[in-house]
Amino acid sequence: MATRGTSQNFPRPIGFSPQTDKLFQKGQTLLRKNNFSKAIRTLRKAAKQTPESPKVLRYYATALSRNNDHIEALKQFELADALDPTNRLSRNDATARAYADSLSYQASNLGRSGNYEAAMPLYEKALALKQSYATLKNYAMTVQGLAQELSNHYQYQEALELLLKALEYKPNDYRLCTTCANTAVEVGNLDLAFELLDRCLLQAGNDALALTSYGNALTANGRYEEAYACFVKVLSQKSNNVPTITSYGNALAAEGRYEE
Repeated sequence: MATRGTSQNFPRPIGFSPQTDKLFQKGQTLLRKNNFSKAIRTLRKAAKQTPESPKVLRYYATALSRNNDHIEALKQFELADALDPTNRLSRNDATARAYADSLSYQASNLGRSGNYEAAMPLYEKALALKQSYATLKNYAMTVQGLAQELSNHYQYQEALELLLKALEYKPNDYRLCTTCANTAVEVGNLDLAFELLDRCLLQAGNDALALTSYGNALTANGRYEEAYACFVKVLSQKSNNVPTITSYGNALAAEGRYEE
């Protein structure tokens, strides 16, 4: 028998046979207790008895997802979606979070393998369901990978638009913000770059990457002495920071100080 708290989190489908209803209730309780392996077995039985029920399939998929069996979980979620295309999931529903986590897991794997075209739609679907920490973290990492690939092909504007969209989801991610600022410099949008870098430095004033990026933006703006000050600050903390040394040399060359 489900507890009062269980019924609030895992609502019971209507019109089941007593046997199926008992299995579903038991599966809810096991999920609430984080006993995922038993919940999977119990809800699998319920799903076999009512294969036409998207709600049972979603809770079965939720148990799979919580047990880190994301591939099988996605199969079950997709079966439920086929039965209920409107997908009436609340953003606060436990099944929505599990669905988002499994989508994020699959998207992250695709992103790491370089298959960004397949990964991004999965992230969009996941973020529409639930903006969990894990989903946002994986999404930001994949976006930066895709942005780097676009930048490697000189598609800086496309990369910038992608990064700005990701930044809307993770406004306090200063690493993502720094990457976005660097791309803005490549596009030539220095106003945006400085706006983003000011935000980064407010969060992490001594971060080597943010300081070096700020120096690069200052160099692009012809403000060499200010740029040198940024590079010197980084090198005073770590004298062998290769990216900063390279940026320092590029700034000196841009000012015509080749011998230095």
